[in-house]
Amino acid sequence: MIVASQIRDRKILAHLFPQRHDRQATSTRHADDILIWVAFLTCRSTVKFAMQARIADAKNVNVLR
Repeated sequence: MIVASQIRDRKILAHLFPQRHDRQATSTRHADDILIWVAFLTCRSTVKFAMQARIADAKNVNVLR
């Protein structure tokens, strides 16, 4: 199942990196797109993890009060 955030991310990436139609640049372009996609997802998951940690810390502080 595709989540709405994944659809939004794909639309953003499609807008930022439109596909080229010349065959010579396709393989290099594809490799670059994969690297950009991996970096994007890594950054996104790191931010998500940090936000979850902050939320958990905030909940623990509230429980201790």
